[in-house]
Amino acid sequence: MQSRLSCSRTVRIAFVVFSIAAVVLRSSSESLAEDWPTYRQGNDRSGATAENFNEAASLQWRFVAPNPPQRAWASEEGRTIEGHIIKDRVKFDDVFQPVAAGGRVWFGSSSDHQVYCLDAATGETLWTFFTGGPVRLAPTFHENNVYFGSDDGYAYCVAADTGELKWKRRGGPADEWFLGRGEMISRWAVRTGVMIRDGIAYFGSGIFPHENVFLHAVNAQTGEPIWTRDDISESDAGRDDLSPQGYLLATDELLFVPSGRSMPATFERSTGRLLHKKTYSWRSSAGGVVGGTRAILADEQLYSGGAHHILAIDQKSGDLGFGWFEANQMVIAGDAAYIATGSSIAKLNRMEYAVASRKRHDLEMSIYSQTSALRSKSGKEADELREKIRTAQAELEKLTAVGIAWQVKNQSDA
Repeated sequence: MQSRLSCSRTVRIAFVVFSIAAVVLRSSSESLAEDWPTYRQGNDRSGATAENFNEAASLQWRFVAPNPPQRAWASEEGRTIEGHIIKDRVKFDDVFQPVAAGGRVWFGSSSDHQVYCLDAATGETLWTFFTGGPVRLAPTFHENNVYFGSDDGYAYCVAADTGELKWKRRGGPADEWFLGRGEMISRWAVRTGVMIRDGIAYFGSGIFPHENVFLHAVNAQTGEPIWTRDDISESDAGRDDLSPQGYLLATDELLFVPSGRSMPATFERSTGRLLHKKTYSWRSSAGGVVGGTRAILADEQLYSGGAHHILAIDQKSGDLGFGWFEANQMVIAGDAAYIATGSSIAKLNRMEYAVASRKRHDLEMSIYSQTSALRSKSGKEADELREKIRTAQAELEKLTAVGIAWQVKNQSDA
């Protein structure tokens, strides 16, 4: 199972999304459910809803795609570097992610280049819209329009009820194509989706910094440009590694752009001015391989999902230090965080866990440096270092469960 969503209609509905099928489960509770208009519910990508789904569910309908998703990038999982198992950091298109509102469901397909609109009650296909390339990210529903990007290099706005094209806008400077994963795609594919905030649609295009990448802010109703950043690579002598891939995030002032296998970039939302895009050593300050296409906003922090954990950095400055969260996936609701590690799921008291994680990180860095120093020591000095390492390891063990409200192991690991 990859994701679960709620849809607004007269009954509560949950969408369970697999690689080639979407299944709808319905409870017997007759009440209005909350819309889920964009990926992970909002532009903070918290992944939480106030809805409850406590009663027994029954299968209502099932949509099976004619072909499974065709991912943009091959998996990195399985390789080991310096003792670290490398996990996949560019994994935004392994399933067809749906959004839902007003009794309808929309999702894009990377296998047949269409966006689908289904009736939430029956699963009937109400309309489809063809693009010229794979649609890899979930659409966004806003004011009876649906917005999405495609590997054909365009951002689209269509009517939510009919699929009629309202506008489309090319993200790159020219209509140039190349072969990518067995099919032709635009040199400036749109792999950020389209995010709406305060009547403005934001999207990025291009995936290779040395080929130039672009960011756009346009009027959500008309597609008319508000600002465009077409000099991101040039402004850093071609060394800027921004590769806009993954769902954009926003606050009142800031725009956050996930960047493939590196840390996200932060821009001023009103002007497009780059504020920061920092790099942290995975051997020390980052505490492991970080950066990727997944991110969450909370606590005035940007939580960036990495290969080994989720790193929280200050939204405005990009400085780290708030917390290191041992998780592959995280949902934030109120003061709690719900995490999946691959072997368990857990509920965290987020602030308590963050404080403990800072202490754990300091201890881990101390153990790392002392272990390195031990190689050149002998006799009494070596014995003293070993004792310091044992003491730090004991302190680290005491902090293991701090901030964890509850934890359930996977059955196969129990």
